[in-house]
Amino acid sequence: MPRTPKYVKKINSVLLISGLSYLAIYLLVYNKFLAKFDYYITKTINLIANPSLNYILSFLSLFGSAEFCLAISFIILFFLYKRRKIKLASYYIFFSLFLFFFECIGKSFSQQPRPPLEFDHNMFKFGILHIKAPYSFPSGHMLKFTFVLGFIYYFLLNNVKFYKILFLISIIIMAFSRVYLGAHWISDTIGGFLGGIFVLALFAKFYSPTFKEGSGKSFRYKL
Repeated sequence: MPRTPKYVKKINSVLLISGLSYLAIYLLVYNKFLAKFDYYITKTINLIANPSLNYILSFLSLFGSAEFCLAISFIILFFLYKRRKIKLASYYIFFSLFLFFFECIGKSFSQQPRPPLEFDHNMFKFGILHIKAPYSFPSGHMLKFTFVLGFIYYFLLNNVKFYKILFLISIIIMAFSRVYLGAHWISDTIGGFLGGIFVLALFAKFYSPTFKEGSGKSFRYKL
């Protein structure tokens, strides 16, 4: 995508807003200001819990798992390699690793405990790469899901409005599923979303296509 002044200004705005918003909610979580709000939201959502919804949302939640995001990442890297977008692939790998450390640091410093087991409705408690950390902020599912889906939407699907709607709907469903299943508080999912957007904005800020990857001003990231 051409790095016009308008483009750079937009990326800087997203970077600043998402970064400050993440920091704000982190401070609220760290100082326990959202504890009662989190509990109220989880308890309210728990009122609609039923076996059918448990299975549906447990399945949908898998799309934010480390295994699924890793599989999608391999597919993304394969297509980028086939299209000779080596620089874009390299940046994707770097920022994916950065995302992992971002999550670990967030959980280590926030030390927000997960919801009690009474709210646990997750029917699929398995995973090759699944390690349930004792702390829940930010939500790893939301962080990874936002980053991977955001990358596909922004870099590969040319920022098309229709895909933007699908992106937002998918984010809302993922956030709701994590709270419904008792895996996270609502503040965790908001933090995960903001963190994913922040890292994605960093990606967009530092990445610029090489001449071989683009074709002048009309460059498009196409699979």
